[in-house]
Amino acid sequence: MTTVASSTFAPERGPYAEETALKIDNAVKQLLAQAHQTARGVLKERRAALDRVAERLLEKEVIEAEELKTLLDSTEAQSGNRTFQGL
Repeated sequence: MTTVASSTFAPERGPYAEETALKIDNAVKQLLAQAHQTARGVLKERRAALDRVAERLLEKEVIEAEELKTLLDSTEAQSGNRTFQGL
């Protein structure tokens, strides 16, 4: 493996020129940073639900889908956030 301009290039990367590989690396880093921020935002926004589910899992270890939906819906109703759908 060779390191160039703080990016690592592996032979298995493919037939890309180093400049193209840098562009790909930067685009991937940007996508990952955006996804990380989105995930942190969702977790922060849904902290009450996360805490409630974590507490229940510590008590019971396994939560069935219907109980999870009930937990999430009741937490969301208390906090005034939109409900979880699709569970």
